[in-house]
Amino acid sequence: MKRLLTVLIFALCPLFLRAQGDFNNITPTVNGLCAIASSEGNVLVYTLEGSYHKEIHVSDKAVNAVSHFSGMIFCGCEDGLMTAIAPDDRVMELRLPKKEDVTCMSLFKDKLIAAGDKGLLVTINQDLSVFPASTKAKGRFIGITSLPNECFALTDRGELLRSRDGASWTLFDFNSYYKGFYPEIRFSTIQASGNQIIAAGTKPDGSPAAFMSNTGGVWSERILVYQASDGRQSMLDAKPVSSAYDAYRDRFVLGCSGGVIFTIPG
Repeated sequence: MKRLLTVLIFALCPLFLRAQGDFNNITPTVNGLCAIASSEGNVLVYTLEGSYHKEIHVSDKAVNAVSHFSGMIFCGCEDGLMTAIAPDDRVMELRLPKKEDVTCMSLFKDKLIAAGDKGLLVTINQDLSVFPASTKAKGRFIGITSLPNECFALTDRGELLRSRDGASWTLFDFNSYYKGFYPEIRFSTIQASGNQIIAAGTKPDGSPAAFMSNTGGVWSERILVYQASDGRQSMLDAKPVSSAYDAYRDRFVLGCSGGVIFTIPG
């Protein structure tokens, strides 16, 4: 399955790209281009209209995440490897202090925050210095997002890490806090707009679930109801995989299993 974490670029306007393994992540870069992380260890660069531009090999293993930061394309790979692709396509390696698979990255203020699959969070500054932060998270980080003054990193177990500086993090355990009120959620994605956050995943029976918050402290469930083509109300039955915020229409977009796209007004 091609997992596009920024779903709006292609999902609402399907295009047939060159087959280069699974597409794990995608991010806009500059000059109308976007970078795509491939499971085959490459970064593919396309125009936002879907025209092939170039391909850059960065690792012998999968590239899990990409982000455009400080004029370069940063790639999160396996075994603690990150790479930075310079504008002239030179590939520079950054080794994290632990051999964790880098699962997600996000810009926060003037920094790049990256997360591993075993609880590691690191802050990368514009001079490429790397500062790790130890956390008590036990799950696999599945997404990082931010409001203007606070960054959030979420694990599949519902552990929400919060920071105002990228160095000190506090942990809020969603499943423990809401035990008995909401079923235990296996989270798969998190995304913020300018003033709201959505986190989505699946319930124990496999049905999809989404929760929204203004500050990351209090969460309310968003019922995933839609009007079918015959006019009847139906419930979403596809599992959320990725998410994005469509600022033009003020809506969240969930990319779901089976190629389903589900939109939620802000």
